[in-house]
Amino acid sequence: MATAKTATKESKVKKAATKTATKTATKAATKEAKGKKANLNITSDRVEIPRLVEERLMIFIVGTSPYVPHRLSTDVLKVFAGPRGSKANGTSKAAAKAEGNGGIITLNSYSHPEMFKEFQESLYIKRRETGETYFTLPAGGVKGAIEFVLPHFPGVASKNSLNRLVHLITDYKKAQPEVELFGIPRMWTTNVTVGPWNSRSPDVRTRAIFPEWAACFCIGYQAPYTKETILNIIHNAGHMAGLGDGRAETGGNGKFNAGTFELVNESEFYRLTCVKYGKKAAQIEAFNDPHLFDRDTEEVYTHNLATLRQHNLLSKVAYVKRHLPPAA
Repeated sequence: MATAKTATKESKVKKAATKTATKTATKAATKEAKGKKANLNITSDRVEIPRLVEERLMIFIVGTSPYVPHRLSTDVLKVFAGPRGSKANGTSKAAAKAEGNGGIITLNSYSHPEMFKEFQESLYIKRRETGETYFTLPAGGVKGAIEFVLPHFPGVASKNSLNRLVHLITDYKKAQPEVELFGIPRMWTTNVTVGPWNSRSPDVRTRAIFPEWAACFCIGYQAPYTKETILNIIHNAGHMAGLGDGRAETGGNGKFNAGTFELVNESEFYRLTCVKYGKKAAQIEAFNDPHLFDRDTEEVYTHNLATLRQHNLLSKVAYVKRHLPPAA
């Protein structure tokens, strides 16, 4: 009887020892596997982490459809920064109603009295004077276009991986780096819809449009990304996402299919920007004295100037003189 109890006890001890040994071996194997997965050389007394090596690649793109910048105007930014409500613009609803009943036409009677100012404020202007261009496009838009195409190709890296291992390199360090934008802007007035999605109403908006444009920027990337991978991603982004307002990425607004682009080599890029698209001097001239983009813009703008002159308000706004219609 005692022998049987002793044998049972020894069996339990052996099972416990075996279980403990199995757990220890499993933990060691798991630790070793994690070390290999993280590409770490784990030794008994130190951990070695390999240094990431960054490669850099210059990217040259040329627009295949017009680019429409979408910078918020100064007036809109002031509304966001100032008090909310009916007194945000300094005029109460009652005063506005009294003015309308009195039949007095002022600048506040117009929805868009300064169309030329709206055009100028829609453009992104470089924050420093050096460089080859006067205008810029946000680097965040380029990164967003690259991120947009990733989910459409199964098996490629995730957005998180892209954000960590791929980034734009610019020579001006600030929160939103700038990408030099080549091209001559024109003044464009078009119909838009504004308001919440369930109660949108028609309106018009004047902004800049670049019928022909180009840009260049530097991409920094690390393994597992390669030069060919980066070029393919940007090529697909140019066709599937685009840049600016009305791009293919933006749902209903993407029906305009603006902002698409293609990759070109460096010699072709500089041939186009020097001969066809123009640089800083031509851009500054277009900023102060723009051409109108289409016939609709010409009709709306000349009508706007004619009514302002009719009510003796023309001197209170900035306008393009050569587009002023003859006096009646």
